[in-house]
Amino acid sequence: MIHICYGLYDRDGHYSKFVGTSMTSVFENTGDEITVHLLHDNTLNADNRDKFIYLVGKYGQQIKFYNVEVLAADRIAHIKNNLSSILQSNYSIATLYRLLIPSLVKADAKVIYIDADIIANRDVRDIWNIPLNDHPLAAMPEFACGVKFSVDKYLITSGAVVGDDYINAGLMLLNLKYLREHENEIWDKGYAFVTKHPECRYFDQDILNYCFSKNYVKLTPDFNRFVDIERVHHKPCVVRPHIYHFLSNSFNADLDDCFNRLYFSYFVKTPWFGADAFGNAFKAVENSFRAQQNSMLSMIRLLGKRDRAFFTEHNNIPAVKALFEIGDQEMIVDASNSDALMKILNALRPLNGQRKKIFFIFSGNYLAFKNFLVSQKFVEGIDFVNAMPFVSHILGMPTESHSIVRAM
Repeated sequence: MIHICYGLYDRDGHYSKFVGTSMTSVFENTGDEITVHLLHDNTLNADNRDKFIYLVGKYGQQIKFYNVEVLAADRIAHIKNNLSSILQSNYSIATLYRLLIPSLVKADAKVIYIDADIIANRDVRDIWNIPLNDHPLAAMPEFACGVKFSVDKYLITSGAVVGDDYINAGLMLLNLKYLREHENEIWDKGYAFVTKHPECRYFDQDILNYCFSKNYVKLTPDFNRFVDIERVHHKPCVVRPHIYHFLSNSFNADLDDCFNRLYFSYFVKTPWFGADAFGNAFKAVENSFRAQQNSMLSMIRLLGKRDRAFFTEHNNIPAVKALFEIGDQEMIVDASNSDALMKILNALRPLNGQRKKIFFIFSGNYLAFKNFLVSQKFVEGIDFVNAMPFVSHILGMPTESHSIVRAM
């Protein structure tokens, strides 16, 4: 019996299908018996719960539900009170549910934790059989993917964690015996550190790194391939028997892309695929079109009155410069710099009562930037706009249509 675990927060009822799609990929590629442990909260509605039960029954597998708001009420309340920044971030509180696995999940020795944006295009037994010995977990170090996503993370820049050791927590084999014995280390040391340092923006992942980055089994990238990196650095793209991580909403409706096609090949086998999915997708297309119209109108109105400014990842600066014909006098904020957010705030602040700049934001994590800038009293469509829909192909990514997929 192989034990796998997911965390679920589903405020609008549309997120469960992603967990179900990931489960389906696991079931499709193994001959072993699987027990799914689903850590959820009160946002799991009856219809989605029934769909999960139907899905595991279709494949002859088992599922156990754990309502963390009932089983770990004190811990959840403590998180909401002491780490309130997660409620305003691009991440849901469910990202911290994986820290509750040792105390809640009814499995003896180990469990595979899987993020909802993971597609297992190979047998998860290959992970299950990895010996943990006296290590707390097995996971992939982010630097191993080939692009240093982790370079600007506070734990690394502060020296608390060595960059080559920084764990990506999207897929992990957890040693339950070890973690149960060291549960106080997670909460008394790791959780306490993150709550004292708001620069730690990756919450549970930073907690696990703070506690265990010097003592874990390092997986090879084949167990956690970042799809965006595969698209940019491996052309033509070819789907292989790997485990793929669709990080930062990197799956969308462009079926000319082999990875999106892989994702949908599993989604169509779930009970979430049906007539309602098509109707919801059509509504989302209409909404997306209107939003882009409004964004373009805002830019047309403002560009005659404001100076342009740009925010993008370091690797994308040449492409953005060429596309927008950016002059030497125009401002580009490099996302890899630790003071990037402060530069944006300083540039957006009114000068002599007048707002001088409009920022074009190029980021797969646009929602987090939007929430942050809005919290600082800046206005989307006036002070900043999401520029990703206009340049996604230039940056090696298909047109952004994740919102359409999410709505299905």
